[in-house]
Amino acid sequence: MALVANRYVRALADSAKSKEENTMFEKGLKEISNLFVSDKNFKNILLNPLIENHEKLEVIKGLFPAYQNETLIHFLELLLEENRINIIDEIALAYTKLYEIQNHEISMKIITAMELDQKQIDEIVQKYKDLYQVDTVNYEVIMDKKIIGGVKVIVGNKVYDNSVKRQIEDML
Repeated sequence: MALVANRYVRALADSAKSKEENTMFEKGLKEISNLFVSDKNFKNILLNPLIENHEKLEVIKGLFPAYQNETLIHFLELLLEENRINIIDEIALAYTKLYEIQNHEISMKIITAMELDQKQIDEIVQKYKDLYQVDTVNYEVIMDKKIIGGVKVIVGNKVYDNSVKRQIEDML
């Protein structure tokens, strides 16, 4: 399905008339996808073949008034007509990846056993900003006592594991 998702993403990205519109597409797809994945009722409505597509589109418009862009609405309508709304999460993920590449950004998760101060976070962010040669790093800090100590960083599907847990596992 990734190939199909990428085709839709490319078509939507090509239709963006400005950087602002591209940003709006990325945020809108992400929010719609997050609700689709997390809310069973929303997902059931969008996947229910007994509910007309125009009604499904009205539900989306009602829940996401900030994304009333004509191009995005037509795109969502196309997904509904082609029975591809079920891959909205793949489409949103692929769009975010493309958006980050175009805008010289990366997203990463910083996983640590104990709380980091802002200076430590800034040092980690700068390291990966330099490594990936990007202008912007979007990050999320996650506390996980299981790693014992150190830091684990995830960028896309790449894991940089400098945790104490990993070091112990390597010794065994």
